[in-house]
Amino acid sequence: MCSQPHTCLEARFCKNSSYPDRVGASSLVHILKKGLWVPQKDGDSISFVSPCDASREHLPEKDGFPWPKGYPHDAGEDWLKAVEFGKTAKEQREEYTQRDQRAKDDGFASLEEKEQFVEFAQRLREEGRSINDVISQYSSQNREAEPNFPTSPVKNPELRKERVLEQVSNAPEKTYEERERRERDKSEIDQRTSLQEWYTNDSGEMICQICKEEMPFKKVDDEYYFMAVEALTIKFKDDDLPENHFPKEYEAQYLALCPECAARYNYFVREVGEGRKIMEKLRNQLIDSDDLIIPVRLGELETDIRFVEAHLHDLKAVLHYYENPQDPEDSTD
Repeated sequence: MCSQPHTCLEARFCKNSSYPDRVGASSLVHILKKGLWVPQKDGDSISFVSPCDASREHLPEKDGFPWPKGYPHDAGEDWLKAVEFGKTAKEQREEYTQRDQRAKDDGFASLEEKEQFVEFAQRLREEGRSINDVISQYSSQNREAEPNFPTSPVKNPELRKERVLEQVSNAPEKTYEERERRERDKSEIDQRTSLQEWYTNDSGEMICQICKEEMPFKKVDDEYYFMAVEALTIKFKDDDLPENHFPKEYEAQYLALCPECAARYNYFVREVGEGRKIMEKLRNQLIDSDDLIIPVRLGELETDIRFVEAHLHDLKAVLHYYENPQDPEDSTD
């Protein structure tokens, strides 16, 4: 083919001398494009493919040369271009380059890394977990590494002792005064038992709904220490007190949280200005969503509250009761 004139690659036709020539691929080119004649090596076996599906890297070799010996495979040869040698591999390389660039534009190091993250996310969904679960777990593991304990050296112990004694002797006495305090009556319900049943796994471990970690320790009665925190603690509409968003006592209104998550939850939803917005958003998600994982932002922590199906079902029913107080089918009062 290399020794043949270029004209063997073209077919020309015109109706008569007054019409210009119409040029296309010759019959020879069409035959070579469709035929399975290019040898390709795969391990110890050799197969034959059409030129478009062939690649230079898989051409068999004999005595150190492409097979058959002296076979020219310079991509610049006109006849190789005409029969579209290596077209499929070229298109695949171009497609890969484009996809790899898009992955890098999305913040990944490569297309392979993006595909690994996609596979990882799919496995998490199959296990009923979320990315936030992994982030919380990773943050927890980082916290387990003991930080450097601070130091505050004393340069002159005797002088410092004299100053402390002087300050203590001049310090004011503690004073006390009686104040009227309004406290919520002790609940007659046992919300803790329901939470223990819902959030104790098959291994007997009780799990926090926010960090998804095992509760930190057990009490002397061998029961896990945890905090039962009402899910909605900020007033909406015309409530007089924050607690009055749930005017009745019921088990499903509470969350099972470890002490750290309970403190974080109470602080960001009760003691800071954004708490009302957090609770309003959480309330709407609890009413509208059927997902067992409800996202929530607590300060700088993007996390979520995970429910078991029975708990979320009951909590949604409670919220429906409060949202529809005049509905005779939903009220037993």
